[in-house]
Amino acid sequence: MNTTFKCLLLITALLPFTAQAQEAGREKPHRGERMGLRTEEMTKELGLSDEQAAKLKAMNDRYAEEVKAAQPTEAERAARREKMKDVQTRRDAELKSLLTEEQYAKMMELRQQRHDARKEEGGKREERK
Repeated sequence: MNTTFKCLLLITALLPFTAQAQEAGREKPHRGERMGLRTEEMTKELGLSDEQAAKLKAMNDRYAEEVKAAQPTEAERAARREKMKDVQTRRDAELKSLLTEEQYAKMMELRQQRHDARKEEGGKREERK
């Protein structure tokens, strides 16, 4: 199995548990706790033997490490944000020379409205958690 498929398989296995944790209104457990709880849940729900449970735990731990390794670091995320900001700045400068003052002002106003709407939507999502 390739790594992408393994990661997708692990994420799919974790989704039901994540939804349950959010519905219960409690704080999300950290990754290690989630895997341990998911292993316990699967062991109980599927009636796994001790041997199967041990193998499942080892497998879940292994895949959790792969998923963790595939996540970008904070430095990589910051570098990407800076690169995207640079691209937007260069694009805006080019647009400013292409559009009339009124068109540019309208574009910036519309952009701000979309930004505010996304921010509001994000706030609603946080309230639901």
